[in-house]
Formats: sequence, C-alpha cells, structure tokens
Amino acid sequence: MIVLDTNVVSELMRDSPQQTFYQMRTIQKIIAALPNLSTDELLHIEQVIHDLYRARHETIIFYDDYGVWTEWDQNSVAAEVFDLLDKTEN
Repeated sequence: MIVLDTNVVSELMRDSPQQTFYQMRTIQKIIAALPNLSTDELLHIEQVIHDLYRARHETIIFYDDYGVWTEWDQNSVAAEVFDLLDKTEN
C-alpha cells in the first residue's frame, strides 16, 4: 500500500479547495497506476522525476535504499576529505 506523505498533503491544502481536489485526485490516480507499471516504465518515471529535481535546482542529489544524499551531505564529505588531505600533507 502506498500512502501519501503528510508534507505533500499539507502543501496541497494551501491551494484553493477546488484546486486541491484536482491535485489530490491526480496524485491518487498516479499512485493507483504505479503498481501496474513494468520495471522499465517505473525506471523511466524515476528518471523523469530526477530530471525535474535537476531542472528545479533542488538540493537532493539522490535518494535510494541507502537514504537521501543532499548537497549539504556532499559538501560536508568533501570538506572532511580536504581536511584529511591537508593533514597528510603536513
């Protein structure tokens, strides 16, 4: 069973009631259709969603079985690596 994220629902509630109804209906249709899609179709949808994140300049780099990797995570790890390199050079 796929459940709507409460953040998505609260975001939709900011819109007019009629607009919210249509958005919720669209989301429900998408959720209902997902289990019927093939693996290739799901991979294609996932790629489209990732492309939208990039086009919107979202800070999520990737989100997988291991969790969400954000721009902040990337910068933090890079800083640790650079610190380690600086220490080994001295």
